[in-house]
This record gives sequence, structure tokens and C-alpha cells, in this order.
Amino acid sequence: MVLSASVIACTLTLASVAIGEQDKGQDNKISQLFGTWSSKSNTVFTGPGFFNPSAELLIEPSLPGISYSFDKNGNWEQAIYQVAGNPRNHSCPTAHLIWQHGKYEYNPKKGSITLRPYKVDGRQLFSDPCNDGGESTYMRYHQVEEISHFDVDVDSYYHGKLKLQLYNYDGTKKQPMWLTYRPPMMLPTRVLNPTTEKQAKDSNSDLMKSKRENKNSEDYSFLQNNYIVVSKAFGYIKLKFKCLFRA
Repeated sequence: MVLSASVIACTLTLASVAIGEQDKGQDNKISQLFGTWSSKSNTVFTGPGFFNPSAELLIEPSLPGISYSFDKNGNWEQAIYQVAGNPRNHSCPTAHLIWQHGKYEYNPKKGSITLRPYKVDGRQLFSDPCNDGGESTYMRYHQVEEISHFDVDVDSYYHGKLKLQLYNYDGTKKQPMWLTYRPPMMLPTRVLNPTTEKQAKDSNSDLMKSKRENKNSEDYSFLQNNYIVVSKAFGYIKLKFKCLFRA
């Protein structure tokens, strides 16, 4: 069978349209992620209210929860506050704060997302008040996350908000989150704790701006003489901590 040039041209045009529509649908899927999402406690959010990079501070929210942010340029940020009870002593819960940010990669064929953090920027604070001698451990944190897929839907049971469900690499669900900010509330998306002269030059202006904006806020903690003075969650109680950093 011989096809004329016009039939071949028509076939190619239709194929191009189909591919274009498919790509548009994939773009719409990932664009649903854009914004800041927070779990039901609605107290944990990414951005300067959770981590102050210029002062090296993780700020404890009033309730546990998680928050993720995504922008349109492939940047992401994570804030996690976990509290675990002690079955032997209910007055001795442990607390774990985690902050990371970096770049994400979207696989439109699988619907999966890979979250790659900047290795030098991630931070965690672990507190075990009944066993750590009053010294919480503050150190670097780096964990790549594989999201197998995600769903974004309108939640009619929660004030009609957009709900995000992320699935771990093994298909298990993370805590559901709801849209709280769009555009997202994020710290500067470049490396914030540089280890090279070039990185330091690139990030210095953003860090100074963040420091000026946060300086007079009553909701932020600040560092003084190896102590954290927490103004939001603990009412100005001094908590000694130890830093475990390596270049």
C-alpha cells in the first residue's frame, strides 16, 4: 500500500498533537504540587519560621507535623517535627526536628518524584530530655526521598481545601497535607551553608536579608553562648545543645 505525501503529513501532524496533549497533561500533574503543604496540625510550615540558617536554628512548633514545599523551578523544601512517647515514662517524650531543601526530579512516565537535598544544608535536632543530660543533639542531615506517586484532590471534609497525598517508595502513605500557601513559603533555594568561596558569595545576600527580616520577630528563637532561647514553644527556657558538624 502506498500513502500519498498529504496522508503522511496528516498522520505526522496528528501524532504531534497527541504527544503535545500528553506532555501538557504531564505538566499539569506536576504543577498541582506547587505551593506549601502542611499536615493536619497546621503548625509545621517550611520557611524561616522553622529554620533560621543565619543563626543555625531549628525552631520547635507547638505541635508535631510535616510540611513540604515545591516551586515551579524544581526546588523543594521539607520541615518535619516528630514527637515519640516513652511507654515507661510518659513525662519523657523524645523530639526530632528535620529540615532539608534541594532539587526534585519528576518522572512523568511513572509519576514518581526524587527529592535530592543539598548535602551541606540539611539539619536535624534530636532531644531526649531524660537521657541526654540536657544536651540536645544538633547535626547535619541528608536523606534522598523517593516518592512513588502522589495525588492532589479537593477535600470536601476539610473546608474544601486541596489535599496532597505523597506515597513513599514502597507505596505506603505519608501523612496527608493540605495546601496552605501558594506561591510556596520557602527559604532561598540555593545552598545556604556554603563550603566553597563561590557558594558563599552567591548565598551571602539572601542570608543577610533573611537575618534582617527575622531579627525582631518574637516567634523566632536565637542563639546565644551555646544555648537556644526558645520564645515560641517553651516560654524563654534555655536549652543547652551540642553540635556535631564536620566540614
